[in-house]
Amino acid sequence: MLRARPEPGRRILATHHKVMTTYFSAVLRALAFKYRLKLEIGDADPTGLPDYDFYLSHNSRFDPQNLTDQRCVALVRDPRDVIVSGYFYHLWTTEAWANTRWDGNPSWTEQLNAVPKETGLMMEMRKFHNEHADILRRWGTSGKDNVLLVRYEDLMGPDKARSEGAIVQHFQLDEDMAADMHRALRLFSFENRTGRKVGNVASESHLRGGAPGGWKEHFTQAHHQFFEENLADLLALYDYK
Repeated sequence: MLRARPEPGRRILATHHKVMTTYFSAVLRALAFKYRLKLEIGDADPTGLPDYDFYLSHNSRFDPQNLTDQRCVALVRDPRDVIVSGYFYHLWTTEAWANTRWDGNPSWTEQLNAVPKETGLMMEMRKFHNEHADILRRWGTSGKDNVLLVRYEDLMGPDKARSEGAIVQHFQLDEDMAADMHRALRLFSFENRTGRKVGNVASESHLRGGAPGGWKEHFTQAHHQFFEENLADLLALYDYK
């Protein structure tokens, strides 16, 4: 049953590449349909947009210090798993940016497929360092009361109900919408969308395996060294070991 649209609340879901973007897109689309919410999805700076109920940011490049009355949930994931997940996804993805031959050069997907896995993972790691690391540092040090940081691992683990509850509470939803968001979080879970248990890998799927810690199977000493020298601060910032 469709509901009358509530007053705008300007709630933001800040995600990153390979950090539950498709999952929360599905959850928020379901809520938006039932409650006639204005949902925006993209890479704009939502802090300057005047009228929306939910905004899902794909890469969260905007500055959280510019948040005012918005309620924001920011998702993070072990950056080592983000790098590995990105590498395997970019081997086959059809996304335009990864398949464009800029200035006649091979596309990103072509470059990765032309080299061994160890080299490709290092390329992904350098790309992550150049394009995403500072964004994560900005979010991890925001110190904003209206920003709730939620880890991917907690949403995928045995105690995920606690993290789901924290998200719903932080968004300050009414009783009916809160119940429906809980239902949507379960409806669009990894298991329900893929028919696989977390950790069962499907190589050419956007939802490849889902299990935290997969980087341990793929990092070489060279990867460990580069990560330690350039990205180790992110582990401490988000309480990863």
